[in-house]
Amino acid sequence: MMEKFPLITLLSVKIMKTKFGILLSIFLLIVACNSAQSESKADVPKAFASVIPTELKGNLKLIEVKDRCEGCEPWRYIDYYSNDSNEPLKKEKVSVQTGYRAMYAYPGTEYFSNTKIEQSISGNYPQDKATVIDAITHEYNRKKERVKSYLEQTPGLREKMEPFKAKGKDHITFEHETINGYEYVSYTENVIGLLGNTISQIIHIFVPEQEIIITAYLLRQKNQKFKDIEEFLGLKKDFIESYTEFIKENRLTK
Repeated sequence: MMEKFPLITLLSVKIMKTKFGILLSIFLLIVACNSAQSESKADVPKAFASVIPTELKGNLKLIEVKDRCEGCEPWRYIDYYSNDSNEPLKKEKVSVQTGYRAMYAYPGTEYFSNTKIEQSISGNYPQDKATVIDAITHEYNRKKERVKSYLEQTPGLREKMEPFKAKGKDHITFEHETINGYEYVSYTENVIGLLGNTISQIIHIFVPEQEIIITAYLLRQKNQKFKDIEEFLGLKKDFIESYTEFIKENRLTK
């Protein structure tokens, strides 16, 4: 069975039952993520200090750093899905020699970014990079097709969503660019709450000199720093630019 759209499924019901003003409250419905702690528990491992910033642009602060896991296998799997089944089409392996999870939050808010920093097993980085790029491209294409199909099957929904969509953008967009000398890939849902609790579903930043892949999930929160999708996109841009700038500066000073 095809998975549902958390927000636009609700919206399709509300279209017939409510006035436009109530639609706004649905689009701005925020699902809480784990609450950020008021006191930082961040203890950055020295070997990864050049790729785990303690503060980013806009006063986004590192709150907590944890090991990936204890005694886990030196790899993880990425599932590939179709739009017709909840069972994965296939699984691809990505090596992880060492990994950490870093949680970031703005003052007075819950977590904004759940960030994984994973170092490939020596010699596996090129294949790991190719795999995550292939996987995120597949997921982008899959979800883009889902949104397109749903809009075509739900008359009037496109017009109702338009005021809440980022101006001049499709409902989902893809980026594969280089900034501050570092390559990154990402796809972004340009309507808040379109598909779930994340907005920019995944950002991968590649650090070849350390054979590291950084994966960031940008989250919605109860008490969020942004009020609309345009402000969110600005925060996403700040995150990518300041994170890659931090890596660049640390690389140049060594």
